[in-house]
Amino acid sequence: MNKGLRVLHVEDSHQDATLLARHLSGAGYEPISDRVETRETMRTALESHEWDVILCD
Repeated sequence: MNKGLRVLHVEDSHQDATLLARHLSGAGYEPISDRVETRETMRTALESHEWDVILCD
């Protein structure tokens, strides 16, 4: 059974974030993710959601 995982990607490359999501899916997770690129969008994401993991470039 897959496990839901809320992931915040602090990443400037859409391709890198997609690759990480693919690896998480392959490991049995169902990533629910958002990607941010700036300090301001990261702050908004941190204030508006709860995250299980934050992956930073």
